[in-house]
Amino acid sequence: MAKTSDFPSHTLELQNISVHTLVMGGDKKIMGVDEKKGSQIIFENIPNAVLALFKDSFDPLSIMKKDIFNDMVLDFLEGHKLNSYEGVTYTYK
Repeated sequence: MAKTSDFPSHTLELQNISVHTLVMGGDKKIMGVDEKKGSQIIFENIPNAVLALFKDSFDPLSIMKKDIFNDMVLDFLEGHKLNSYEGVTYTYK
């Protein structure tokens, strides 16, 4: 049975995150969960966020796209510019 409930109500609490945040997600639905929509909602509610969407992917990205995932996380944590990767689109605020 597919999930049909609204996005969790704690979404409004995301606006309280004040650090630079990397939101990563796939652009596919899996078992009724729309990864892209969920990632976009998180991104829209965190003031200082960057959204990285992975084409033809879904959770867990750390396994599906592990090399890109690991490089991206390290670059982000070290304060480096995020590299371009085929199939990954970024949205900045």
